[in-house]
Order: sequence, then structure tokens, then C-alpha cells
Amino acid sequence: QDPISPLNPRRKVKDIVAEPLTIAKIGTLEERYAKVEEMLRAVGVDPSHAMERRPHQFSGGQCQRISIARALINQPACVLMDEPTGNLDPQTAEQVLTTMTALRSLDTAFVVVTHDPGIAARMDRQLTLGDGRLSA
Repeated sequence: QDPISPLNPRRKVKDIVAEPLTIAKIGTLEERYAKVEEMLRAVGVDPSHAMERRPHQFSGGQCQRISIARALINQPACVLMDEPTGNLDPQTAEQVLTTMTALRSLDTAFVVVTHDPGIAARMDRQLTLGDGRLSA
């Protein structure tokens, strides 16, 4: 597991995804877990399969989707994603991109940093950073 990953291998998925709610002191434990179930469903992870498990029991793509659920649990205005498919095989990367596309209905902006022109082309808007200049 990546040492900077929020997916602590010693914790259950339900607690990992609920952590931002816990820190913000939002809702009761039962309400937090209900929201975790809802968010896991939204990113395409079956909560009945995931809640009591630990991250090492999931594929890379599932872990990426669990991370996205955690990032979205407090309904932020913006989520920054640095190479969200960088360490994934092409099929799993496609699943993650499909999940992101399905979440466009949320009131959250995804800012995706990538070197992959294919991924950039799938975003609603592309900005390029080169020679210290940002251009559309």
C-alpha cells in the first residue's frame, strides 16, 4: 500500500470513508455509515461487500473508487485528482474514468492533473501548463 494513501490497511473501509464526517463531527455513527453506504454505491462499490473489509482485500481500481468515495463524502466544491489512473491497468483505469463521468451530476468540480491526452480529452475542459503558462 502506498504510504501516503488515505486507505490505511489496518482500518475497515467503512471507517476510512467515514473519517471526514467524523473529523467534521457530522451526524451519529449510524448516520455516517448510512452515508458511507450511499457514497460507495455512487462510485460503484457494493457496500455489503466492502464495509467490513480492509483495503488490501480490493483491487487497485476498487481502492481508487473507495478513495473517491472518501474524497466526496462531505460534498466538497472541488476535488483535486493527480493522475487518478496512473497506477492502474487500462481496463481498471477505464472503470475509474467511467465512475468519474457518472459523478458529474454532483455539485463537485473534479480538477484532474494528467499527462495522458486521452484522459484529458474526456474532461469537460482542458487547460495546459507549459513553460510556466496556463492556457486553454
